[in-house]
Amino acid sequence: MVPVPCSNISSSPIPETADEATINKERAEIYSFQRSLDNKFDHLSGSIERFISSISGGSSLDLVNKTSDIFNNPLSDTLFSSSSSTSPIPNSFNISSFNVNGFKTPGQGSFKMDQISSFFSHNHISFGGIVDTHLSPKQMKFLSKRVCDYTSFHSDLDSTKHGRSSGGVSLFIHNSLATHVQFYQSHSS
Repeated sequence: MVPVPCSNISSSPIPETADEATINKERAEIYSFQRSLDNKFDHLSGSIERFISSISGGSSLDLVNKTSDIFNNPLSDTLFSSSSSTSPIPNSFNISSFNVNGFKTPGQGSFKMDQISSFFSHNHISFGGIVDTHLSPKQMKFLSKRVCDYTSFHSDLDSTKHGRSSGGVSLFIHNSLATHVQFYQSHSS
């Protein structure tokens, strides 16, 4: 047996191939970019929280909890629920918007409108938008009678689209504010 000199044994790591080096470099760049985005989102989140707190006189965490109660209650048997009624903030508006994805399913139009009406009154909504109704203004006007204490305005459906009706936008304004509407013009949606 012949002894091997120590100087011939390499202790350095196996060199990376060009592809591995490129992949590792891209990973590092992606990780750096992700950290940068995380920092920007944290900064934006803090800015939004301070803004909400400044205009609401309270913590934005209260608003997050209310939103969570409304939309993330898995045991709810309604579309919108909340554990307690929110009281209106003086000299402020509450604005809400929903994509109802159509009211044409038999029996669902009335049910959805009742849920929306309940949500509007329960949360003191000042301006409520409903999009993608798939209904004409005349049909929507009839259905909107289910929403008490609100004046409704509806857009025309786009008649140039063939096949399934699409579009349909309605705006509900609480009667205390609707008296200030002086002019209304509908456009195709």
